Amino acid sequence: MAYRNLTLNEIHILEQQHCSAEDWSTIQVTLDFQPHNVHYAKFSGQVKLGLFQKEYILPGGLKVSSGIDHATI
Repeated sequence: MAYRNLTLNEIHILEQQHCSAEDWSTIQVTLDFQPHNVHYAKFSGQVKLGLFQKEYILPGGLKVSSGIDHATI
């Protein structure tokens, strides 16, 4: 799988979604990465993020999207 560095626009979106990183240059993402499903995450060290597109149906029928929420990575 190919990875790339975050764009300035993606970093801006992540920061608006309350994400932070010790060093944004150590975060790599898949070529089609979309930051919209990553919220309240704190990143440190070398991190590789995938493409969060899948949806899941939980018991009771609740549909949720894959992503990262309230995490330290």
